[in-house]
Amino acid sequence: MDDFDRRLIALLRLDGRMPIAALAEKLQVSRGTIQKRLDRLISSGAVRGFTVRTRQELDETVLRAMMGVRTH
Repeated sequence: MDDFDRRLIALLRLDGRMPIAALAEKLQVSRGTIQKRLDRLISSGAVRGFTVRTRQELDETVLRAMMGVRTH
């Protein structure tokens, strides 16, 4: 894992559902680069999943979950 992967993961920690195009724009690379990096991070187990955050007042039965990202 390099600095680029760490910056990508940092953005995903802020918003795990950020579109590939938005990630690419923020990191100033192509969408293909982001997709390849994400595929590699997922297949290596560094990224195990993604999440959605909602406003609690929208639904009192909101399920809360945590996402873990392990880096080496």
